This record gives sequence, structure tokens and C-alpha cells, in this order.
Amino acid sequence: MNVSRPVILASASPARAKLLEQSGIVCIVLPTDVDESCDAACPVELAESLSLRKALACRSAWSASADHLVIAADTVVFIDDHIIGKPDDRAHAKRQLELLSGRTHRVITGYTLLFPCDAVPCTGSSQSRVTFHELDEGEIESYLDSGQWMGAAGSYRIQERASLFIRGIEGSFWNIVGLPIEEIFGIVRIREYMHVVLGS
Repeated sequence: MNVSRPVILASASPARAKLLEQSGIVCIVLPTDVDESCDAACPVELAESLSLRKALACRSAWSASADHLVIAADTVVFIDDHIIGKPDDRAHAKRQLELLSGRTHRVITGYTLLFPCDAVPCTGSSQSRVTFHELDEGEIESYLDSGQWMGAAGSYRIQERASLFIRGIEGSFWNIVGLPIEEIFGIVRIREYMHVVLGS
């Protein structure tokens, strides 16, 4: 797979950028401000819609992005038929963690790929199931003191201190981090193969 040309990451997430870099992929981080409000009741629809919005905003704002693969993503947590986004404040984060305590929830990451010289976006999503241990108030308060809940869907990042909360996962770990890299670059591999075979 040819990754010599930098990939543009249309996201401000340090975790997503770090994941790409650790995989040996050079990325240019070009986040854009987009309206993340959406009345979608379906978490898959919401995550995919927001990822598409981010990718298109990046392509529109940065003309040079047309020469690179653009990757955008958005992650949501879903439990009790409710979409859980990023917490507004500490009290909100505490309520989210109490809701997740001892239970299983879904993590959905929607992603959009914009290939060079192609106006048709490739949008999809990945889902994982995460089960938490029962958390006591002391554990929650100590975690909130760390500040790691800020800006994280569901108020936790599985690759950080909250890893101690996890009893088990089903599905892609990287999806829970925020970028299902194995699925995304599986698509890139197929696309590059078809490009060579068909000369498109």
C-alpha cells in the first residue's frame, strides 16, 4: 500500500493523529469547524453524517486537500436507545460514567474517505461493544480529577486511564479509540488495487 503521500486528517483528535503516525502513515491535521448538531435518532446515521460533514468542509476549506486522501471520523456512544456524545462539564461526565458502570454499550465510529481527484465520498461506520466493571464513586471522582473525560464521547478514552474500567470488548479496539484503521485502510488497499487493474 502506497502511503508515501501524506494523508489529511480532518479531525482535531490527538488520538486519531497518533494512531495514524504509529502505523507509519504521515498525516497532516486539518480540522474544520462544523456544526455537530444533528437530529438523527440513529447513532450510525449520526456518526456517518458528521464524518461526511467534516470531510467535505475540509476539502472545501483547503484546496490542496484535493491531491491527498482525506479521512474524517466521528465517534458516538449508544446505550438505552440514547446517543451519548461529549460531556458538557464534570457533572455531565459523572452522569455518563454512572450510566455506563457495570453495563455494556456500543461505540460507533462513522468515517468518510475522500480520494484524490474523486468527488464521490466513501462513507461507512464500525461498531464495537464495550462492557464496564462496576465503578464506585471514589473511582469515578478520581478519574474526573484527571480531566481525561474532557472532549471524549461517553466521557472516557479507552487507551488512557479508563482502560482500567473495561471488563471486555467485542469488535475493533481501534474503533473505540476513534478510528477503525484496519477497516479504513482495507478500503484504501482495495481502491488502490482497482486503480491499478482498471486504470481509473
